[in-house]
Amino acid sequence: MPVEYNPSSHSETYSVIRSERFTIYAECLDARKDLLVFDIEIVNESGWLQSVYPDQFYIFGSSGPFPATGKKNQEDIDTNKPLPFSVFYAQSERTIAGYYQRRIRKKENTKTLLALIGAGLMLFDVVQDGQDFYREPTPKRISRSISRDVAVGTSLIAINAASELITSGQAHTDEDAYYLQEEFLRTGIVNNGESVRGKAFFLPDRKYTFYRLTLPMQNEVYVFDFRWR
Repeated sequence: MPVEYNPSSHSETYSVIRSERFTIYAECLDARKDLLVFDIEIVNESGWLQSVYPDQFYIFGSSGPFPATGKKNQEDIDTNKPLPFSVFYAQSERTIAGYYQRRIRKKENTKTLLALIGAGLMLFDVVQDGQDFYREPTPKRISRSISRDVAVGTSLIAINAASELITSGQAHTDEDAYYLQEEFLRTGIVNNGESVRGKAFFLPDRKYTFYRLTLPMQNEVYVFDFRWR
């Protein structure tokens, strides 16, 4: 969410910066510990053709709030000066496609493992029930059998719930991967009075509390501050 977001006042979940050249909208669509996805729209109001280079976009990650920028469309940021924050650049379409494919394979492998565990539990219960069938039914054995059935049943319910959750998450990942080519923000030219919109993807090395989305545009740098929900 934007750092200024306040749910009680129904503020917007996106940020906007307006300058003489551009109006830029930015919203964080997906935030995970290893993935950030921003929806970015750039409106060219400069009176001239303008180039957009998303591969130059980057984010800072920090455990604490960022210092005030003074003005959001800065022209005096020294990008060569060492910074006390972690920096992550926008990733290529190929890199993000690989990221989604790895997540899909991981979820499929986890579902297979859960299915094997569930089958093993059911087989164990059947075998134990078969052995108990030929034994004299004592109160202790009956109690043990009932406890085993309850434990196996509870475990199977938990495994089924976990599998359904993974299936739901996998469907979301499949959808993201399917629309990646269509929605990816690419390098290009924006005519005056027109806009370009797409997604920029970042792969931080861990979860941070605060993120600063930084968009170099011509001789200006546009800065958006976000915080973890």
